[in-house]
Amino acid sequence: MRYCRLLLIFVAVSFFDIIIDRAFAETEVSGTVADTIWTTAGSPYIVKGNLIIPENVTLGLESGVVVKFNNTHYIRVNGILDMQGTSDNPVVFTSWKDDSAGGDTNNDADTTVPSPGDWYYIDIRNSENVWKHCEFRYGGYNNGSMLSITSSSPTIEQCTFANARGAAIYVSDGSPQIKDNVIRESHRGITIYGTSSGTPASRPVISGNTITENGLPLSLEGYAFPVFSNNTLTNNAIRSIGVSGSMDPSATRSEIWPKLDIPYMVNGSFTVGSKMTLGLESGVVVKFNNTHHIRVNGILDMQGTSDNPV
Repeated sequence: MRYCRLLLIFVAVSFFDIIIDRAFAETEVSGTVADTIWTTAGSPYIVKGNLIIPENVTLGLESGVVVKFNNTHYIRVNGILDMQGTSDNPVVFTSWKDDSAGGDTNNDADTTVPSPGDWYYIDIRNSENVWKHCEFRYGGYNNGSMLSITSSSPTIEQCTFANARGAAIYVSDGSPQIKDNVIRESHRGITIYGTSSGTPASRPVISGNTITENGLPLSLEGYAFPVFSNNTLTNNAIRSIGVSGSMDPSATRSEIWPKLDIPYMVNGSFTVGSKMTLGLESGVVVKFNNTHHIRVNGILDMQGTSDNPV
């Protein structure tokens, strides 16, 4: 009788182990993909090498799919990454050390924990992408960005970005719509870069976002003129918009820094080129955080008043 009980216990434990092991399937991915859909049945997907979505190719991700990165790899989106997440069941991109999404993928219990910079980035290069209900965690290897938007203007809406080693979102020469997202606990929130010539102009729409508990919430590099509206900035280490770089168009250009609820902060050398007019609305505050400077080879148009100076 004792032997039978031990056997039954062994069988029950073994069966339980099998159920746990199969609770999360794993699919390893890398290389160039064709039209396909990643399903919850195959989740989590482990990016074990750089992944490319070519032009005219669509990769769909069902709601609840978890994508993990086990090293410094990235996904480049030249085609379409079709996020099918919902508010209750988003698509998640995270470190393979993150046991809270998709289980203990690296099979080490609590020996390792995720940290900012565990993986590289996702790079969008196609304006037709419209992303909603997705989460990004622990990217930005080597102080880089976690989501990079390169020379394109996609829509990123109702997503969460957390624990980036560098910028949670980095826009380079694009005009995306970045709306109603939560961006938190990253070294930088949103960084916008524009080529100094201003061609193409970098004019993203940044609206309705909650940007909280980051180092620097917003920064502008070079010829970058976003449109800000209705964003909530709280508990960031630095309460300002960082500015640096050069505005040096080949033809005459005129742009304005509008008065916002927070000051601009020169956190790197900044140059206004000879054919550039940069207007500063009345009430604008510009601060300097180190031995940095502004060089004015063109026009710095101060629009202050006696009651509301620059």
